[in-house]
Amino acid sequence: MRTHITHGWWSIVAALLICVVARAAAAQDPWKPPIPIGPVVLGMHPFEYITPDGTRDTADVGAFRVPNRYDGSSRDSLTLVFVRLRSRAARPASPLVYLSGGPGTSAIELAGFQQMRFMEDMRAVGDVVLLDQRGTGRSEPHALCPGRWDLSADLALDDPTLLRRVTEQGKRCADSLRSRGIDLTTLTTPHVADDVEMLRRALRVPRVNLFGFSSGSHFAFEVARRHPGSVDRIVVGGVEGAGQTYKLPVNAAPMLERLDSVVRANPPFGGRVPNFLALADTVHRRLREKPAVARLPIRTVLRANSRPWWQRAGISVLALVKPHYAVTIHEVDLQALLAVGLGRMDVLSELPSIYRAMADGEYDRGGLLLLGLRKAQPIGNAMGWIVDCADGASASR
Repeated sequence: MRTHITHGWWSIVAALLICVVARAAAAQDPWKPPIPIGPVVLGMHPFEYITPDGTRDTADVGAFRVPNRYDGSSRDSLTLVFVRLRSRAARPASPLVYLSGGPGTSAIELAGFQQMRFMEDMRAVGDVVLLDQRGTGRSEPHALCPGRWDLSADLALDDPTLLRRVTEQGKRCADSLRSRGIDLTTLTTPHVADDVEMLRRALRVPRVNLFGFSSGSHFAFEVARRHPGSVDRIVVGGVEGAGQTYKLPVNAAPMLERLDSVVRANPPFGGRVPNFLALADTVHRRLREKPAVARLPIRTVLRANSRPWWQRAGISVLALVKPHYAVTIHEVDLQALLAVGLGRMDVLSELPSIYRAMADGEYDRGGLLLLGLRKAQPIGNAMGWIVDCADGASASR
């Protein structure tokens, strides 16, 4: 199984999407002296929110301006937004700056919907600061690419025709952002690290603690390299160093082995999947020899039940003409699904049953998920793609 796992969909896309721009950005000197100027603080305002235990509390939302480029070659500036959750400690430690992963996600949004309980716990130690990095969330200008991927359902993800389509969509995104005056070459790890230093100055504190998960750990390390005197402590998870965004097959092996052991320990399901790794190898080998075709009911593809009555009526008429939608499943498609699944619990929990069904010749569920990757997946934030392209893998790796 280890030889069959790749970084899949994300490696294919990230290797193409505006990487020329990203490499140009990566050519900057990551070891330049500390930035000599200070941030322009725009103000702080209190707002009320509800904690995970249902009580009401108050936090501060603030904003500050930073240079688009720290080398002085541009007079443009960016507005970065942050939320500060005040500590409950009698003698607070240095503020903890939360650097969200992705990259390209909003720290404020993630903390509000997924990690608020953790943030509340950290307030027992010190203030918690949620920074929306440049290009993301509420910071301006944002670098969100319009639209979703629109890729053929019958070509393999590594087919040249499909890859050209990915490149075209990526170029349209880059052109759209440039037309709004966004300098894509500044959406990079060194700039994010210098922004954190500017945040520290805006907060008027001598040092900050850093917390980052996945690519957030990558940003935290860069802050410590560039501004060591400004960092007190670092807490990281899902550790990703420089040049380690693109994962090696061996990185996924422990997760698959753990998944196999969990399945074996579940008697009702373990009987159907006594050896998940062997089952997966079998499915991959079959698809390598001959791709499969999933024929999905058009009502399932379009999810008629969640639409207005007039759309449901239109789908019913369409179903009379075209009752099914065909999705061709190649081995590289399954590798992509596996790569995504290892990073998403909702997909990971389904993998054993998906592989079991495919081994029995039933491809509908897997085909529906793959169709979602091809047709419904948002293109996402260009900042994330640029960081991945610039820092995805070192030359030696």
